[in-house]
Amino acid sequence: MVGCAGKNLSRSNSSAGVERSGEAELSHPSTFDASAFGQLLNMLDSPVVKRSTVLTDKLLRLLSLVSLGLPEIHASVPPMAEHQVRLAVQVLTSKSCSEEGLEDTTALLLNLANCPEPMRDMVSA
Repeated sequence: MVGCAGKNLSRSNSSAGVERSGEAELSHPSTFDASAFGQLLNMLDSPVVKRSTVLTDKLLRLLSLVSLGLPEIHASVPPMAEHQVRLAVQVLTSKSCSEEGLEDTTALLLNLANCPEPMRDMVSA
């Protein structure tokens, strides 16, 4: 029995190493669209999300919380991120979310306005 536990332990350690190397690759995506935050913003354009106020609200809540940490990120934001910022603004004007969703969208845009210069300029424009 002890031998089995040792085997499981070594397997879990080796798989954890693989996951960590994969996480390292995901933590520095090559484009804004490939980043987790960019992909979440792109989901605002999904027909499934647009049809459901509940899904829209939950996604906006997640985006507003994730965006709290963005000012600490020193990565450059490419001009293609303008599309994602416009998606967030469209939520404000399309009435596709609840009052709570509107509050989260406002929080998201305020958090993005506190980001480094390229993102801040996109939000304020």
